Amino acid sequence: MDFFNSIRDAGAEDVYTARNNIYPPLSLLIFKIFGFLISDELVDLPNRQRVLLQFDQRCMMVYIIFACIIILSMSTIINTYVNRLKWKNKMKEDILNTVVSFVLIISYPVMYCLERGNIIILSMIFTMFFIFFKDVDNKVIRELSYISLAIAAGIKLYPAIFGLLLLFEKKYKDAARLIIYGIIAVFVPFIFFINKPETLSISIDNNLTLAMISKYNYLAANSGSSALSNIIENLINFATNKKNRLNFSSVSIQNFVFIFDPLNTKLASIAMYITEVLALIGLYFSKKKWQRIFLIAYVMLNIPSASSSYALTFIIIPFIMFLYDEEGNGYSADNRPKIDYFYIICYALLLTPLPILWFFHQQTAKEVFNSLGIPYQSKINQVIAGFVYQGMFFTILIEQLVYRIKNKKSAKKLPEENTVIEEVS
Repeated sequence: MDFFNSIRDAGAEDVYTARNNIYPPLSLLIFKIFGFLISDELVDLPNRQRVLLQFDQRCMMVYIIFACIIILSMSTIINTYVNRLKWKNKMKEDILNTVVSFVLIISYPVMYCLERGNIIILSMIFTMFFIFFKDVDNKVIRELSYISLAIAAGIKLYPAIFGLLLLFEKKYKDAARLIIYGIIAVFVPFIFFINKPETLSISIDNNLTLAMISKYNYLAANSGSSALSNIIENLINFATNKKNRLNFSSVSIQNFVFIFDPLNTKLASIAMYITEVLALIGLYFSKKKWQRIFLIAYVMLNIPSASSSYALTFIIIPFIMFLYDEEGNGYSADNRPKIDYFYIICYALLLTPLPILWFFHQQTAKEVFNSLGIPYQSKINQVIAGFVYQGMFFTILIEQLVYRIKNKKSAKKLPEENTVIEEVS
């Protein structure tokens, strides 16, 4: 279980050396705080005995505290945002609004994170706070939203990409403060995991460079000089891990290349770079806020090392904006654009925990999957997630392209109509 493994790692001095942990120090600091609620003998258990943590009553109580924090904070943020939109857009009360947060809490990505105790769910919640409240009039809440995204990046690094929103909105001063907050959130917690504090500056000048020279450079680990160089080395090892076969636990575009050519990692990388660029272009031209958030989340989730089922929790953010009409167009079930029904179906497939139809026939299912050269996966959600997610991405791009073509045609017609009116008059 990720939760207990991380508590055990955070309590060790060799977390970035012998254990090759890839979590940023802020994540480990959070786990270290939870570890204070557990006895030292449990935190210090050897790797082969770590399963004992799951059977200890104190450990399970700590996990329940973690789960309660996640559920309460997530529901509070969603309800506050929805209530603000109701007042802003003068939306009618709907009984469904009261159960949305509950439904999202029991959605597949959230339940998967809670079942594993993965801290990415906490990173998503901080990111959600930033997205929902970065444009409010209250300066204090707005500043807290920037700090929130910095914490999210401190926990999992890649949510930092959402900071691009401030650049697209030309809020350069706010972006500068966000960068400062991010640097503090990422680097300050290192002081809790460095054995020799005086070597931090040396690691920045020397060991950091050495750690990036080679994927398998263990010089810094063997010398025990710095947590900073070791975490960067571990992240490089993780991010550059080339996948050479179809992997249902990832929603990256690379999987679709591997369907046709399982060993062509070069073509898979090219496909990823092209779709990343397309997503950024779509982000620049997007007129709908929920699509903007979806596309920037796509840039993150399309990277193989950041595209796991855990990370799908981030699609909850654009889904809420889509559901509650952030733009205030007055949409209801009766007057939504037809394309929205496609998006609703896609979101339902991504978020709904689907039953495992072949659960009682797993051996037969494995034989069928293997005969087709496909890795066996028992969870239907993971089997379809990549197809649905990529389908949504390309549909959004096509919708934007059609919208721009129609606008250009409309712009050409207006001068012609004005000319005809002038001639008649």
